[in-house]
Amino acid sequence: MAVLGGRRGAGVMAAAVAGALLIAACSSSEAAEGSVAAADVVHVHGLGVSQEGAYVATHHGLYEVVGDSVRAASDAGHDLMGFTVAGPGALLASGHPVSPDDADLVVATVEGGIGRSRDGGRSWEQASSEQLVFVDWGSRGVYGITADGQLAVSEDDGDTWDALGTVSGQPEALLAADDAIYAAVAGKGIVRSTDGGQTFEMVVDAGA
Repeated sequence: MAVLGGRRGAGVMAAAVAGALLIAACSSSEAAEGSVAAADVVHVHGLGVSQEGAYVATHHGLYEVVGDSVRAASDAGHDLMGFTVAGPGALLASGHPVSPDDADLVVATVEGGIGRSRDGGRSWEQASSEQLVFVDWGSRGVYGITADGQLAVSEDDGDTWDALGTVSGQPEALLAADDAIYAAVAGKGIVRSTDGGQTFEMVVDAGA
């Protein structure tokens, strides 16, 4: 992927709603006890930051990755699409990545590249032609990943992109948390980067 440099900062995490489904988040004490098999965490739709690690929203329910283990975060088998964490105790499904620094700024993957709205989604412009399948806001700006696993970051609201590391496999979801970047990989599991997206390690091995 052709990636050009850009250096205008924006931070923070994605939170957005489009026909959203609000569900109650379990606290650690309320979460279903015991770990689940990593192989059960399949058909991932989205990732979100939890108090202890990362939520994994799937076709069959919500899970939580804590350290190197995974557990059920709820006993409800919701099919969670477009998942994001709106705040403590509130999870949303469906949406586009909105910058919490600017409620009117939305960056999303669209046909032909990256689309951007500066008026809360009422009008859109083409930000770049980068072919990304998922985007999320993080510490450096907005992160994106291609269908073949190339991670990149934009520090100018999607105009230009810097290449980072690569994920082996087909991405199903992307999360740029404050201290780590997570990606769900089809048929493999959840990988995590703690060096800004340069390298990744498997934390939930769905093939184990």
